[in-house]
This record gives sequence, C-alpha cells and structure tokens, in this order.
Amino acid sequence: MSNPLLDKVLTEYDLNFERYWKTVFTEYRDVKYNNSMWLAGPSSYVFSLSNRRFAVDLIIRRKSDLDRISETLLEDLSDISFILITHQHDDHFCLHLMRALKDAPIRWYIPEGVRGDLIAMSELNPENITYVRAGEVIHEGEISIRVFNTPHLTKEKEEQGELFTEVGYEIISPCANILIPADVRDYEYNRYPKFDNIDLCISHLWAGANALDPAKYSGLLDDFASFSAKFGARRYFICHLYEIGRGDIFMWHDGHADIVKARLGELLPSSEVIVPRLGNRYSLCVEEG
Repeated sequence: MSNPLLDKVLTEYDLNFERYWKTVFTEYRDVKYNNSMWLAGPSSYVFSLSNRRFAVDLIIRRKSDLDRISETLLEDLSDISFILITHQHDDHFCLHLMRALKDAPIRWYIPEGVRGDLIAMSELNPENITYVRAGEVIHEGEISIRVFNTPHLTKEKEEQGELFTEVGYEIISPCANILIPADVRDYEYNRYPKFDNIDLCISHLWAGANALDPAKYSGLLDDFASFSAKFGARRYFICHLYEIGRGDIFMWHDGHADIVKARLGELLPSSEVIVPRLGNRYSLCVEEG
C-alpha cells in the first residue's frame, strides 16, 4: 500500500539530494563559514568548528545516491579530518560510504563494542580507526570531545538481557559547547553525566513504534521533551525526522517535532528550538545567534 507521506519525502529527496550534498560540501570548506554546522542527513552532521572540519554519523542512506556523487566524493570530503560515530545502526554507520572512503586520510572514532564483522565489512584501514569508550576525552586542535554512554535500549529491554553499544559526544570548543546524546530510548536523566553550559543540544526525536497514532506517541513525545529540557541548553535542534529508510510507523516528521518544540518552549522559554533542514547551515557561536 502506498504511503503518501513517504512517497512525497522520497520524491523530494530524489530531486534534491545532489543539491543538498553539494551545498554542504562546498560551504563547509569556506573559511567565512567557520563555526557552523550543516545538516547532511536526518541524523548526520558536518561541522566547521574552531577551524577543524569534521562530521558526526556521516551517511549517504542509499548506495544509489552515493553513486550519483561518487566522482567528486573524495574531493568533497578532502577537508574532513575526523568522523565521530555514535552506534552501529545503518542510519548512523554507513558501510558503503566507509568503503568509498577507506583509503582517505580521515580519523574514524568508533565506539568499543561495535560489532567486529561490521568493522571488517567497512574495509576501513585499521590505522585510521580509534576506538572510544565512555569517560574518554578526544582532543582535536582547540576542541575537546567527551565520550559518554547513552542508552539506546529501554531499561525494560536491558533488564531482559539485550545489549547495545551507543555513545554520545559533548563537543567543547572556544565557540560553543555542543551536546549530542544520539538515539536515546530511555529518558532517565540520572543515567547521564553532569553537563554544564550547553549552548546547543542536538536531540534525536523518537517516540516509540507508531508515528501514526497520537494515543501511542503523545506521552513519549512529552517524555522526550522533558528529558531534553533537563540538559538546559540555550538552543535545541530537533532532528531524526523524515528518515527515508523507515516505514510509515517510524517516520517522524514536522507534526511530531512541533509538539516537542511547543513543550520545550513551555519548559525552557528562554531557549531557542529549531528544526533544521537538509543542506542548511547553522551558526554555532552564541554571540552570532
């Protein structure tokens, strides 16, 4: 059965993917856009921060899209010095892109515990991989990146014995402090370390397994907003929307984000809440707004 929303999202993505990509990977190299972030995918980010250019969970969702930009891929990413990975799901850990970049001089920070067979399938040069764990701090120029555990599974699933490795990153720079909790499924704030002076929190919207039924997702959206508010960030980006690899019951969109945005506005009236758009640039420095 055809899904009108998914069909529309796929059509727009097919038409605009190359434009999104070229915009991001042209602008990020321009020094006038230092201290900026670009949305390269629903949960995929490119940064030019304190004169370091890097990405988080950089993916190209479909191999057919990679083929469309393959001739310029290495040039497009030539200024990327490192890529942070949060976990091994294929909307964050992109095997076909990793293979295409296997010989590029890019440092890959990958959580310990990611499946070894996936690492092998990535064909990345082992010398370019640094495995990270919670509590470690990565130093890249003027940037420090604190690694912390973030619960991808609900506590119920963990109690049933399921295991899954996921980390988040706190990126600390002279320009801004950025928090990326990644794909959170358990909203117990006490499971996190203490964070101070967060300028930007990049939050991945999730509200269960049915994006079509308000009776099932409304409470979880409220939980998500309340949890996100506890980080006390000056600005929030609500991401993880319009994921083209998902079916309709997992397709979070602007309607869901608007609910979160309104709730965050009630909880933190002095904070700014933004739903970023693919290909767009966002200033990171607090004084620039």
